[in-house]
Amino acid sequence: VKVGQGAFIRLQGGRDTIAAGTVVEVSPALRQKSLFAEDIGRLEDRRVRWVRVRLETGQERVLYGQRVECVIDVSE
Repeated sequence: VKVGQGAFIRLQGGRDTIAAGTVVEVSPALRQKSLFAEDIGRLEDRRVRWVRVRLETGQERVLYGQRVECVIDVSE
């Protein structure tokens, strides 16, 4: 993941893009572990890298605190 790559936002579990933007910041190191669950009742520890995306379209459809998925196009 690097600055300048495209990203899109969709609701958790959804397929429709609700917003799109560009990666503007990537943390230089992995951060503390975070609990993550793909399946209910099955939590895993994961290390995470913080990424900041500037939304260019659809900002009005994303609410503060709303759970969403951010997909980054790493082929760019």
